[in-house]
Amino acid sequence: MHAKLLVTPAGMQQLKQTRRSLQKQIEHAATTLREAYTSGGEDSVAMALSHLQQLEAKQAQVTSTLQHAKVLQKKRYTHTVELGSTVELQTDGTTRSFTLVNSAEADPTFNRISPESPLGHSLMHHRPGDDVTVNTLGKVLKFHIAHVE
Repeated sequence: MHAKLLVTPAGMQQLKQTRRSLQKQIEHAATTLREAYTSGGEDSVAMALSHLQQLEAKQAQVTSTLQHAKVLQKKRYTHTVELGSTVELQTDGTTRSFTLVNSAEADPTFNRISPESPLGHSLMHHRPGDDVTVNTLGKVLKFHIAHVE
């Protein structure tokens, strides 16, 4: 039995969109492979087959993830940082917000971090008003949790 993977609603939609996109890519790659067979080029057949196999492997991985994914239901009225929380942090006069997501959904460029990251790990189970310290890349960073939703 596999453990459930908790994903945000947006993460679930992204997984479903990726699966649909891969299906279209597989259909195109299968057409390319058929054309390569009829053209007779051994190298082009090998390349097309390899590309098709890579796409099918990705699709199998996404399908497996979807089968084990469960949409995260955020607890109501909790102000403790947990998976799915959006946390407003203050440091050195600036304010930034981060959303805690599973590692598969994490993308720091969009302020989506996982609890496995140094910052995410330091934030877990804290509340508004708490100060947290993050040790990363040989630096010690301090943040104040202004708001959690």
